[in-house]
Amino acid sequence: MGRLRLLTHAWCGQVLTYAAGTAASTIVWIATSFRDEHRQALDWLNENTGEDTHFFGIELQVVRIGDSPYAPLFNVVAQPNDWQKRARAATQSSALSEKAAAYLEFWGCFLERVHAEHPSWTSGTAVSHRNWYEMKGPRSGCRFSSSFSSQDTLRQEFYIDTGDGDENTLIYERLSASKDQIEASFGGPLSWQDLPERRACRIADDLDGGRVMDRERWDEYIDWFIETGLRLRGAIDPNFPL
Repeated sequence: MGRLRLLTHAWCGQVLTYAAGTAASTIVWIATSFRDEHRQALDWLNENTGEDTHFFGIELQVVRIGDSPYAPLFNVVAQPNDWQKRARAATQSSALSEKAAAYLEFWGCFLERVHAEHPSWTSGTAVSHRNWYEMKGPRSGCRFSSSFSSQDTLRQEFYIDTGDGDENTLIYERLSASKDQIEASFGGPLSWQDLPERRACRIADDLDGGRVMDRERWDEYIDWFIETGLRLRGAIDPNFPL
């Protein structure tokens, strides 16, 4: 995990000062509350610094149940986008199946193409053995995802999950109101899924016949993910509700 520094009640400038002065690679900023601009600053640092540097923002609260002693409660409000995926991949790497290993290799190839052709999409470098890869969208909780489904289908989607079901529905409905314009810009029909059995919503395009084990077709798959992702971004971003 590298050198770790815990900072309490520090301003964002002090975080950078301490990190530079101690050569820390993982910086944990602890405070009783975070303003939006501080969370945004930590998100920006995680997206624009090297893959070996990680910034966390943690709110410290005190809780008590009944007559029990007071206890600290730590709430993570900012973390590297790929932290959980990297941690899972590291702990499970020794037990990867052949298919999981193929996903790791495929997403590595996919990410190389994205960085070369559309570097603004993501600055991430870590990949997962999962069947999907996510990239940032126009706001927190909304993201673009490329995936292989269990039905041997490729999927490019705009996934909406802000953590608030009502907010998800509001964003989805506002986009749905511009459905004709979005599909015209995309160049074809899209699958509009409000997913009532879940909290999230999605807008997607699918392509039948995609299996990660078909290595000879990887270039074809990556071409489709990138081309469809470009069209979906071009359709969603101008119509995204404020």
